Amino acid sequence: MSLLLLLSIACGGLNRGKVDEQPKEPAPAPAPAEREARAASPGQVDLTAFLGINEAVTVPPPFLTRPGFGDKELQDLLNEDAGLTVDLGAGWVRGHSATFPFLSHQAWSKDPAQHQEWADMWVKTLQAQGLEPLIMLSPWPGNKTQQVTQNYLPKDAKAYQAWVERVVERYDGDGVDDMPGLKKGIHHWEVDNEPDLKADPMGPGKSKAAQAKFCQASEYAKVLIMTSESIRKADDKAVVLGGGFYRPHTDSGREYMKQVFSTQEARDAIDVLSLHVYFTEQGTGRFERAISWGREAVPGAAIWITETNQPAQDDNKSWVNKQWQAAMLTRMVGVALREGVSGFYWHTLADAPTGARKGPGGMKVHSFYEQPEPGTLKAKPAVTSYKLLSARFAELGSVEIIEEKGGIRFGAGGPRLIWEGSAEGKATNLVTGKVTTGRVTADPENSYWVE
Repeated sequence: MSLLLLLSIACGGLNRGKVDEQPKEPAPAPAPAEREARAASPGQVDLTAFLGINEAVTVPPPFLTRPGFGDKELQDLLNEDAGLTVDLGAGWVRGHSATFPFLSHQAWSKDPAQHQEWADMWVKTLQAQGLEPLIMLSPWPGNKTQQVTQNYLPKDAKAYQAWVERVVERYDGDGVDDMPGLKKGIHHWEVDNEPDLKADPMGPGKSKAAQAKFCQASEYAKVLIMTSESIRKADDKAVVLGGGFYRPHTDSGREYMKQVFSTQEARDAIDVLSLHVYFTEQGTGRFERAISWGREAVPGAAIWITETNQPAQDDNKSWVNKQWQAAMLTRMVGVALREGVSGFYWHTLADAPTGARKGPGGMKVHSFYEQPEPGTLKAKPAVTSYKLLSARFAELGSVEIIEEKGGIRFGAGGPRLIWEGSAEGKATNLVTGKVTTGRVTADPENSYWVE
């Protein structure tokens, strides 16, 4: 297996563990009016388009400058990642502007030909494997913004918007200035990443004083509006995601979202609200609260969870282990469906090699695969869980989601996913894969698919 699966640098890397702001006493998860309405009139979701993986097909930047590392080596690694993603059953891959293929205006401005070539290679790799891309576009690298600029707003807004329009036009599949070899149009685009983290003095960057003035909600709103305008100008079929908020379950995150979407123009700029929800509790209160507060900020918008995960080990939390991680994955999928979410992306394919983990914090044991030695992957139980869910979702297609005690049902009289309580029937343990017939009882380390 390739070393490219060393993805600890992704989406905040090792700094992330230092900035995971959490209320000391979590408030009870809200029960919004929309949830009661959905219970009375069950929601429907396309399960074939529900599961994705964040940054599943990428390479760490240092690989690109290694001696002897050329296009063939790059393509081999991308193919390997795409193959692993397909094997898991994910239908979507989120491409991040801070990692390969670096879809930020700042990066492309340095070497347009090279970055276009890399982006073409990435798109072709995904399309060859039947994967759908969700592509992030940003003025700056999405997680390393403070390392390249002291001012969040682009100095030349017109040049930035023209670049966005060119990129979208190249991949929209309308026959005008399309990438040679494009199999189908790409229509899902996300505007930047975790602006609320950029604006937080606890976040990565320079001094606290400088950080507190960086990427304020009004500034992100301006970038969101101008980017969305250019995306839609190039592609009238475009689906625009905005937000990628890092703390939607906290008071500060809630306030930031409300400020970003305080105008109708900002609300109209998106079709989908993108949320990132990271927490390590035995329950899902924070997860539910993030969804509820996101819906409060942009009523009527679809919601995708474009980043989330759980650790497989935590020395400070005795309940955390590999089985718990797998059971929480299925529980979070179920809760997301129950709450009307229409996209769910795990972060990410593989942990960094055990011997390569350095520094405090970070998401070191949160992925699907361990890497005991560089290039050697070992599947965690979460792999079994994700594969079983994705296989059943592919069979079910578009279906009503009906809330039941301790779980959800897929269509009237259909199969159930349970993470609490008991059920009877043909049951597949979504952590172990074992199939039994009779009564089963879910617990924090076991969830079930029951026919």
